[in-house]
Amino acid sequence: INTFFQKEDKIVFALTGGPGFGKSQIAKKYAHSHYQKYDLIWWVDAQQDMYSQFEKLARALNTLLPEREQIIPSKLSKDALVDTVKTILGDKEIKYLLIFDNSETYPQIEKFVPVLHSPANKHVLLTSRNANILIDKMTIGPFKREESLSMIKATLPKENKEDMIRLADTLSDHPLELFIAVSSIESYPTVTIDKYISMYHKRPRKQSKDSP
Repeated sequence: INTFFQKEDKIVFALTGGPGFGKSQIAKKYAHSHYQKYDLIWWVDAQQDMYSQFEKLARALNTLLPEREQIIPSKLSKDALVDTVKTILGDKEIKYLLIFDNSETYPQIEKFVPVLHSPANKHVLLTSRNANILIDKMTIGPFKREESLSMIKATLPKENKEDMIRLADTLSDHPLELFIAVSSIESYPTVTIDKYISMYHKRPRKQSKDSP
């Protein structure tokens, strides 16, 4: 992500992949690791009311503006408020990172993305399950096996390697599933990897809509 945003003409980037692969966590990690280069970092849940989130963004933005230029949300329509925020972010020398989490399509969030006239350190990061949301993207998939084993060992150092491999195999190296597994095993002393795998295979499976 950082390498992409270091290119002067690159403004919008997407993290794509299935549920539970860690897209949102990676976006958070980027924000925490690079916060010093931004004046403002704002998280937008694209599955919720984005207008109300932009109203809160406007109030946060006011802390960076002189009093005469501050936004008064109560005097603006929803669309005018969004346009005002976008204009200020695009025109002013304000370095920002906007993260649109759980975006379905680019048109869904496009009207909320500032048009930039001064692009230095003005970035928009999307997370999406839609692999085709943008050309500029990184697809997040399962862990590599060594990553799975490293995660398991860090939390469950007393377990033997063969059981760790079995757990990774059972959960197909899925990051969220592995996190849930090692957290559960760590929390309950009587639960071993072997017992967890047994319980995992016995758990009820969700039927698809086409199932009888």
